[in-house]
Amino acid sequence: ISRHTDGYVRVLSVTPYRSSSVMGKERVREGDIHEGDVVREVSDVDLRMPIDSAVWKLTVGLIKMAPRPLKFVVARELQILVDEDEEEGRSNCGGGDDDDAEAYSMR
Repeated sequence: ISRHTDGYVRVLSVTPYRSSSVMGKERVREGDIHEGDVVREVSDVDLRMPIDSAVWKLTVGLIKMAPRPLKFVVARELQILVDEDEEEGRSNCGGGDDDDAEAYSMR
């Protein structure tokens, strides 16, 4: 995982899942995780709001000390496709601000 310039934490890469046992305990991965997914929570650390680099350093420390297995909550980032006519109509409507547009870009 990595903190991006927008302050949100995203998945950089995912190791292919192989079910195996380590010291008698079976590893389990539930759900799907993909490169580029937005990390919302890791072991009860809330990452739903953008964070700065100082908070990121503290977060990394908490994640390193968290008991295993880690529990991640991730969301796929939405790619909103807008054709030029719709974009032109939206820009002429007025109202709302950039923060509103960003709130709809993630689920």
